[in-house]
Amino acid sequence: MFVNSFSATETILHRGKAIILLHIVLYISDSLPLLQTLFSVACHIVYLQNFSSTWPLISLSSFSFIASCVLAISDHFIWFFYFSHLTREKRQISQIHIYRSPVRPSVPGFSDIATFFGICVWLIPLFLFLSLSANDHALPTSSG
Repeated sequence: MFVNSFSATETILHRGKAIILLHIVLYISDSLPLLQTLFSVACHIVYLQNFSSTWPLISLSSFSFIASCVLAISDHFIWFFYFSHLTREKRQISQIHIYRSPVRPSVPGFSDIATFFGICVWLIPLFLFLSLSANDHALPTSSG
């Protein structure tokens, strides 16, 4: 049991580090805003604190778990407001210049935004919250 949970923890830690790296790459290549990117990186560092040697046993009253819950919601809304503002701004600009220029500014599509949310915002918190029920299906054992 411990070998399996260790390898799962290691896999999640690698995915978390990959998502942090992905944030940095998207900041450089797609010009994502610095403050939102740094906030997301900090959120992922806090999320990864929950995947320690005791995982999947997580204390619901621990600081890292409570902070992870608050940060998951905050991270979602920070990126939601960023993308909604960006989309609204680009649409207003394209409506103003619709008759002046045939070139319209590019607006991120729904699939682009949904993919970003799925991978960069929700993936690790989803693993964290799903792991809370990992021991619900285990058979009770006696320690005597």
